[in-house]
Amino acid sequence: MRSLFFFAFAILVSTGIFAQDTVSTNGQKFVLLESVTGAWTGWAPDGIVFLNNTKSTYPKTICVQHHHMDGMVNTQSTGFQQSFNASAYPTGAVDRKLFSGQTKIIMGRQDWNTSVASQLATSPTFDITLIYSYNPSTRVITASVTGKALTSLSGDYYTNLYIIEDSVTGTGSQYDQANQSNSITGHPFFGAGNPIQGFNHMNVVRDMLGGVFGNTAFSNPAVNTTYTKNYTYTVPTGYDAQHIRLVATIAKYGLTINDREVQNAVESNAGSMPCSYTPPQVQICVVSVDTTSGKNVIVWEKAGIKHAKEYKIYRETSTPGSYQHIGTKAANLFSTYEDASSNPQAQSYRYKLTVVDSCNREMPLSLANAHQTVHVSFNVLTNNTVYISWVPYSGVSYTTYTIKRSNNGGPYVQIAQIGSGTTNYSDANPPSGVNSYRVEILVPNGCNPSAKNTGYNVIISNATVAWHTGIGGLSVNSEAIIHPNPASDFIILTNAGKVQSYFVYDLTGKVIMVGEVSTNSNSPLKVDISTLSDGMYLLKAIVSDGNMQVGRFQKQ
Repeated sequence: MRSLFFFAFAILVSTGIFAQDTVSTNGQKFVLLESVTGAWTGWAPDGIVFLNNTKSTYPKTICVQHHHMDGMVNTQSTGFQQSFNASAYPTGAVDRKLFSGQTKIIMGRQDWNTSVASQLATSPTFDITLIYSYNPSTRVITASVTGKALTSLSGDYYTNLYIIEDSVTGTGSQYDQANQSNSITGHPFFGAGNPIQGFNHMNVVRDMLGGVFGNTAFSNPAVNTTYTKNYTYTVPTGYDAQHIRLVATIAKYGLTINDREVQNAVESNAGSMPCSYTPPQVQICVVSVDTTSGKNVIVWEKAGIKHAKEYKIYRETSTPGSYQHIGTKAANLFSTYEDASSNPQAQSYRYKLTVVDSCNREMPLSLANAHQTVHVSFNVLTNNTVYISWVPYSGVSYTTYTIKRSNNGGPYVQIAQIGSGTTNYSDANPPSGVNSYRVEILVPNGCNPSAKNTGYNVIISNATVAWHTGIGGLSVNSEAIIHPNPASDFIILTNAGKVQSYFVYDLTGKVIMVGEVSTNSNSPLKVDISTLSDGMYLLKAIVSDGNMQVGRFQKQ
């Protein structure tokens, strides 16, 4: 991890000196990923997903974006694209290296991860130290880039300093982001609009102070040779100095374009300029169970939150009051997060949310309101009455619970509404078959994630199956005998009589397997469950006398 010494930006009025920040590679290898993109290309949002995924997977990746044919074009970015023959968007270069099997340095986004991993596995040839300061009165950045050779090298090596701006916005086709992923279900930019108006463009290259290839620094350096290059830059009117950051590089300068590999890179804090604004805050809007994936989805509204860089999601551990960071969402992505490791069928969860601003300041977790999910449990069936209870939702105010029931995998239908002070319900004489129950809460005023066409107006709990429901007139032997249990490949139902058909349900009451039995014997029923995902299931077997056998089994 790079060494980062933070001396807060401030004007030292008594001395007239401005405080400096210092960042260094400190003997470690960082990788520069330069993407080429444009507001006009509909696949740019997909490129952003790849970029964010690479950064998340490999935190030592430094991501920048060169724009083409839009309002963020500049001479140096255009020169980069021409020099490296960029002809498709979004694509990119990793350390400006020509990798084995490639015909040119610019590569498709599907190759970024493996190329970055390959570069990170190499030893750095240079250390880079970046010292910089900013004068808010004159809008002048002063910086020095010092390189130190970590081994003896041959050839020429150049330094460079990139000016990067985050959260760049504007109006019209030069800034509104075309979005081909708008109609792709499951994509992070699904439903965000096409184009996405008011889009926050991140990692925008505004200038390269050494030109496309940098300034002469080293020639055949011996180990421990150092060189320092000083730079100054006046932040233009219209650029937000509070969203500016710096990237320093050292690259080889060979005779051909394929011999100009970036040796190492280092970047300043996001929001390197003075943070005069109040740190933003955010709160969870709702946490609900996604009815498709069966996982918890955390939803928040980011409209009106300025200077946000990313949002961080936390989940309570087994120790009450202790929270673990489980995920991060970039500020320019849709403001929901699916907790893929959650199991709403098993328990209730508590979540918190924070925001990290452009100056890398994270909202204190203590200021975040916790949201606890509803968890419904099937208690008992007595005299054909189903009793359910639940852990109440906390985090928003509400007055009413809506109880819904699904019969034999059908749609959920409202069967009752009760006050928020009650956390149990009795369903007398439910219909025969397999009945599943869930609790819903109407969200006051709704919840509308930014850049999405539909809002979240209802909190949905997990579903619980009253697996012994509706088997009226049957003896206790009507509970199926299933073995092995747990099972991995198949289960056998014994003591069932002549089985004519069977159904397998998941614990939401959804039918996921149906089978007919052609034989008319009393042989045990054997069911192949090898294709099922691990978890708990319900088997219902219809026998020749019209009755049924019902039992649970676990696939593992």
